[in-house]
Amino acid sequence: ETEIELLKKLNHQHIVKYIDTIRTVDYLHIALEFMESGSLSQVLKRYGVFSEHTTAIYSIQILQGLGYLHEQGVLHRDIKAANILISKDGRIKLADFGVAMKLGQSKTSEESQSQSETFDAVGSPYWMAPEIIEMSAPPTSACDIWSVACTVVELVTGAPPYLDLSPVSALFRIVTDDYPPLPGLISEACRDFLLQCFKKEPLLRASAYELLSHPWIGNPANLSRRAPHQPRTSIDRIKSAYVMEATSVPKTKVAEEAILGGDEDWESESFAFKKVAPREEAILSGDEHWESEE
Repeated sequence: ETEIELLKKLNHQHIVKYIDTIRTVDYLHIALEFMESGSLSQVLKRYGVFSEHTTAIYSIQILQGLGYLHEQGVLHRDIKAANILISKDGRIKLADFGVAMKLGQSKTSEESQSQSETFDAVGSPYWMAPEIIEMSAPPTSACDIWSVACTVVELVTGAPPYLDLSPVSALFRIVTDDYPPLPGLISEACRDFLLQCFKKEPLLRASAYELLSHPWIGNPANLSRRAPHQPRTSIDRIKSAYVMEATSVPKTKVAEEAILGGDEDWESESFAFKKVAPREEAILSGDEHWESEE
């Protein structure tokens, strides 16, 4: 229900559009706009790692979408390549607001514990900011910025930091290391961009709009460009109009690659996830195309 209320109020070229809600006896289905090319994670698996230049262009669009969300007082809390969808013209949109929240959203008086209040740790382990793992303070927009850097590493190397470790070991390293390991073959500008996002103190991290002026992506020529669109294949034709299944089951699974259906689900009582599944037949009758304002 929270996801629906958020999506209804959001209107931005880099945020997936809400279409309708369909209720059945057992499920609540959310119909979203048709994103023809699937997710960045799907393209990454199909075609391999992205160049720095392509990653920078995608990062601009991610930050523009995030900047809008943060202006609206919304935290995404699960930024990663699997949750970033691509239209057939190469424009990306942020999706999957299942664990998103409004800034300042608080617990009920019965749930609040005043001096000893704790905070939920939600998101995907390898993309999670250290302060979220420690659950010592309410989340801020800075947690999304950390995840952006993890996503940049994911795009240029094929995996987020620490993916060679188990989720629990990765969470420990995220908290104890000064910053995650950086890719070796990246430019100094890209390295500096990542370090600006990977500052352990959330208040020291740059905002989404501040990062848009960073030298790595601040080239005016990049701001108006779209990343190259990859050729579509049969797997790309799978409809990315998702069916979000809301059930009464207290603990749900996360499908890291729901579109591909190829990854094993990771499950933990410590994190609140919902399962997302694609449908071969789109919920929507016809394509929903993004109309450029340019």
